[in-house]
Order: sequence, then C-alpha cells, then structure tokens
Amino acid sequence: MAVDTATYLAYASLLLFAFTHLYISAIGIWDFDERTLGWLSALLAVIALVLGIHYLMMGSLLLGIMWLIWMFIWLAYFVSRALDVLHTVSSWVIMLIGIIGLCGAGILLLTNTIAFIFI
Repeated sequence: MAVDTATYLAYASLLLFAFTHLYISAIGIWDFDERTLGWLSALLAVIALVLGIHYLMMGSLLLGIMWLIWMFIWLAYFVSRALDVLHTVSSWVIMLIGIIGLCGAGILLLTNTIAFIFI
C-alpha cells in the first residue's frame, strides 16, 4: 500500500502537536523551567512558518493561514518564556489569536464548510 507525502506530512503535523502538548503537561506536572518551552516554541514557530509557506505555495489557502496563525502563537510563547519579556501582553496575544483564528476554523469544520484541514 503506497502512502503519499501529504499523508506523512499530516501524521507528522499531528505528532508535532501531540508532543508539544505532552511537553506542556510535563512542565506543569514536574514544575520544569518554562524557558525550555520558550525555546521549543522558537523551533516550532520556524517549522510552522515553513509549513505555512508550503501550503500557501501548494494552493491551500486555509492550511497556509492556519499554520501562520500557529506560528504567531508559538512566536508569542518564545518572546514570553524564552526571552522573559511581555508576559501579560503575549498572553493576551495568544488568547486573542487563538479565539479569533483557530475557533473560526473550528466553526467552519463543525458546519461542514470545510473538510478535514490536516490533509
């Protein structure tokens, strides 16, 4: 059974989010230093930027925008945690971007306006 590259990319994207949330949970459970989350978020922001540009170039406007939204969220985590500045401002930015951008896509999914967004 042949699996195309898009399927591998979709699975890798899901694993990226899964490991990120596991890492955030580990920070909360074992009281790790949050600066490590900031530096991880810098790497994730770069990955999200590359994926956002990739999807935009492939003609998938929604996926491209979604990855760019995630890039801004992870960039805010980097500024807040790794650089240790703008904690309150970046928290508001993360919350507002999440509500406006990602909940909007969720509503589109729930109303069957768009199909499954990872593939």
